Amino acid sequence: MHAFGVAASEPAARHLALALGRIGRRARFVGATGFALADDLLALRRGDAVVVFQPGRALQELTVLVERARAVGARVVLVTDELGEQFGDRVDAVLTAPHTPTGITSEALTALVVADVLLLALTTLVEPGRWTPPTS
Repeated sequence: MHAFGVAASEPAARHLALALGRIGRRARFVGATGFALADDLLALRRGDAVVVFQPGRALQELTVLVERARAVGARVVLVTDELGEQFGDRVDAVLTAPHTPTGITSEALTALVVADVLLLALTTLVEPGRWTPPTS
């Protein structure tokens, strides 16, 4: 599993990758942008899962990451506030992590909650060491 997040989305992606590793899942954090992202994209393989934390701005890296995942046969889950409609037909699932209307809480808070929900789902549904991304 690859967890991508930059800027305010980085904590959620790092948290997901770290926690998955602690429960025995192969996971890595991806936070590179620009030219440096190419190295991380080379690691994507058929059957991998990519969880992208990208709240509202459609970075070029998001498009490149989704296209590379599709090209190699990896699955993509997008955790976002505003990009669901724009990327919904290019990813396998969109999970909404809305910003709080008051702006009082951190932008990363809801993405961290979604990461924890994903972790809980994986730990309750699958035996350790036997997780594989779903196929359709």
